[in-house]
Order: sequence, then C-alpha cells, then structure tokens
Amino acid sequence: MLGSDTEILQIAATDGKDEFEIYTLPTRGISPSASAVNKLTFQHGTLFYNCHPVQALELAKGVSQIITWLKPKAPCLLIAHNCKSFDARHSVKALDSTEVCDEFEAVASGFSDTPPAFWELLPDHKSHAQESLVTDLLQARYEAHNALADVQALSKLTSKFLSNQLLAKNSFSFQWVKANNKCLVQKNLLMNTLQPLVQEKAISAGTATKVASSGLGLHHLQLEFERGGVDGLELPSTKIHPRIVMKYVSICSIPYHRRHFETRPRSRSDIKLDKDAVNSLSATAKSSTVNPIFGRRDVSIVAAVS
Repeated sequence: MLGSDTEILQIAATDGKDEFEIYTLPTRGISPSASAVNKLTFQHGTLFYNCHPVQALELAKGVSQIITWLKPKAPCLLIAHNCKSFDARHSVKALDSTEVCDEFEAVASGFSDTPPAFWELLPDHKSHAQESLVTDLLQARYEAHNALADVQALSKLTSKFLSNQLLAKNSFSFQWVKANNKCLVQKNLLMNTLQPLVQEKAISAGTATKVASSGLGLHHLQLEFERGGVDGLELPSTKIHPRIVMKYVSICSIPYHRRHFETRPRSRSDIKLDKDAVNSLSATAKSSTVNPIFGRRDVSIVAAVS
C-alpha cells in the first residue's frame, strides 16, 4: 500500500500451511518514496518488483482470487501487524470499491491486531515492531515490506508466541472498520474547515485535531458564537479550552474569515447529528472487542497483508 493515496499493490496470506500471493495493478503512479520501501515500480502498464516484471491483476480480480483461497478455511480471523490503523482500514475501503465486501465478510469474520498482543505478552521488550520481534524472538531476518515475507514471519511469530485468547482479545469486526473509516472521512473534512484558524495561529494543529475529532468544524463554532457569544463557545459540546475562546471570538469577528464558514444555516440538531456519529463510533469500538465467532475452535487463523 502507498502513502495518502493508498492503493493495494500486493496481497498475501498464509495459515501456516498454504500460502497465497498476488500483485495488483495500480490506477496511478507509484511515488519514489513508496518504491524505496516496497521496491515496486510501475512503468508502461507493467508492475516491477525489485526491477523484475511481475504478473499483476486488476484489484477486483485479485480480491476474487483471495476470496476463493479463503473459502475452504472459512470462517477466518485475519491477523496483521498494525492492521487496525492500516491494513484493515485500507483493505475494507478497497473491498467497498470492488463491491465484494459482503462476499469477503462471509469467509473472513474480522481482524486481529498483533502489536497490542505482543505489548501485553512482552511489556518490557525494547521494540514491538515486527522486524524487531522476528530478530529477537525467532533469531531470524526476512525481507520486510514484501507482503508474502511479512505474513510468513508474522505467522511464525503468532503460532509460537500468541494464544488464541490474545488474538481474540485484540480482534475487531468489519463493521467497526467501516464505522471508523466513515468517522475518519468526517474528521478530515472538519479538519479542513479549521485550517484558517490554524494558519492564523488562533489554535494549534493539535487543538484543531481534538475539535475535529469531537465532531465539530468551523461552521459549528461560528454558529455557537453567533447564538451564545463567548458563553456559546464555552458550551461542553465544543470542548474548547476557555483560554482560547477569545481567539475564536476575534477571528469570527473579522469579515475576511467569515467566508471560510459554511454559509448554509446550521441548526443545533445538525451539530447533534455530527456528535452522534462520533459517539456511535465510540460505542461501536467499546462493543467490538471480541466477536463470539472468534472463540469457536473451527476459526482459521490467517496472517494477511495487503
């Protein structure tokens, strides 16, 4: 996968016995910085790995093939290192684009993120990066950032050191990933509306992130200020520290910045809806610790990387 315009270029999986690997064609170029890490380049319609051409399929065909590979092993729990923040998020996004999400969910019950499990197992270990764990625990090295090598190494680590209970404890469902992806999209949109305040140093980037994460954008702050003045900005719903309230007030009073606010009238019910989306995500996260199916003995543990 690559940068902010993330695309799946390689899919690999193993259950410790069988292995699956396939390359997929990008829809745009691969940046030099990404190529430096994954050794993949794309020239004249051909994908190259380490300067050697590789056979690659369109993403939809590649996803169909891994579904076929997973079916005899279903239901499967897909494990990956840092999958909660990366692999699962972008995989589900890609599945939605290929319109086979339901079919994939039928064979894969959900995901399990391995770093928290290793943190709990080895709290004093100097590093919980996969490469470090492989070096220290398996006394081995592997070709990191190659999907097949990654899943082979992770399969050995998990089968030797992690119990099914630990994997289940750090598991989460497809529905959680979908809700999280939706929340992240909303957060990014709200962050964009707050950039004028960050650029004018009325608030820090960190504060803007916290405000956007709470489900609020610049138009919400404008509405609160217009309806309640300083007291409006100090409402619990805004979660803005009192010492920066006057900075908001001064900026909201400058005509130049008013064009950055949304011109469509926003009601308090609009604000509540945005807040409810965030609260819903939080509730989903709290309730998605372990899917009961993960506790079944017939669930296959599959290391997967995309």
